Amino acid sequence: MKVLCLELLLVAAHYAEYTPPDYCPQISLAPAAEIRRYVCPGRQCPTIGLYIYDKDRLLIQKGRKLSDIPTRSIVLHELVHFLQDVAGETRDSSCEATLLRERVAFGAQEQYLRSNGIDARLEHNMAYYSCDEEPGWCPAARGGACGITGSRLSRRIA
Repeated sequence: MKVLCLELLLVAAHYAEYTPPDYCPQISLAPAAEIRRYVCPGRQCPTIGLYIYDKDRLLIQKGRKLSDIPTRSIVLHELVHFLQDVAGETRDSSCEATLLRERVAFGAQEQYLRSNGIDARLEHNMAYYSCDEEPGWCPAARGGACGITGSRLSRRIA
C-alpha cells in the first residue's frame, strides 16, 4: 500500500499544486461504521474515505478495491487533505477555508478520474456542504474528518 500511496501522493501534489513530502500518511481499511463515527456520528452518510488531520491517518472503507480507479480517486482526494495539512493550511479553521480545501480536493479527484478515462463532474458534491451555525460534518471535538476546532462546516445528510 505504501507504493500506491507514494504514487498517488505525487499525482495529488501535481493536480492540487503542492510540494509533496517524502512520506505518506498511514492508510487503513476500516469498516463503514468507523468512518461514519468520524464524519457523521449517529447518522448514515455515504462517505467512504477520510483523512484524520491530527493523526496522519487515512481511512478507506473496507471492501473497496484499491486497484479500482474510482477508489484510487478517493485515496487521492484524501491525500490532497494530507498535503493541505502538511502545508499548514488546516490552521485556518474558518468554514470558508474548509470549503475551499474541499473544492481543491474534489478538483484534483476530478482531474485524476478524467486522466483515467472517466468523465467525472464532482462540483455537485459541494452542494452537500454549507457554512451554517450547526456543527455536523466536522465534529472536531471527536477527532473528526476536518479536524478543525470551531469550524461551522456541516454536511447536509439527506
